[in-house]
Amino acid sequence: MDLGAPGKSVYSTVRWSVNPPYQYLSGTSMATPHVAGTAALSESVCQLDTDFLKPNVLNNVVQITSLSGKTVTGGRVNAYNSLNAGSSACPGTGYAAVSGVVQSKTFSCGPGFSYTVWDSGSLTLYVNGASQSANYGYGSTAESVALQLHNNINAGGTYPVRAHLSGSNVSLSAKTTGAGTCYTLSTAYGWNYVYFSAPSFTTSLSGSTLVGCK
Repeated sequence: MDLGAPGKSVYSTVRWSVNPPYQYLSGTSMATPHVAGTAALSESVCQLDTDFLKPNVLNNVVQITSLSGKTVTGGRVNAYNSLNAGSSACPGTGYAAVSGVVQSKTFSCGPGFSYTVWDSGSLTLYVNGASQSANYGYGSTAESVALQLHNNINAGGTYPVRAHLSGSNVSLSAKTTGAGTCYTLSTAYGWNYVYFSAPSFTTSLSGSTLVGCK
């Protein structure tokens, strides 16, 4: 269980055949609407997407001693905290367009003998020190490198951005679920520098500051 919510002696509606149509009820049927309502309120203040909705609710609970060890967060849902956090969680965007072709060099070892060296390396994106990389080698294309980078960014949900893919263009969106944060985007490369003077694949950054705050 991720978090707690009010669910004991909640004054709520009951079937219309009951008069009056309100009673004090208890259980998960009473607790669940509190969480769902908090999620809906969070969405209303700034158009978050579902990738960031859950952490916004979970990261803004009120810690309750009796819930320690019984829930993942050790806390109770709090609409006020989630609304405040959500209001500063508007997205910023940036783009990392991957380009290039994998390089190769062929060397002659005498009549009828030769060998080919292919570049291999990595393309890394950094967002405030957090990094995700895509590796490449023989047979790689700009599209395959962009796809791997896209998948690695979105895996696990721990990177501070989310990625969308169009061809070899990786579109990035950054959001904060707490105090306003502006994310700085940069890139780095690794390649077979013994044989090649530059990496096979690079990325042209635009929107280099992902603003995750109002």
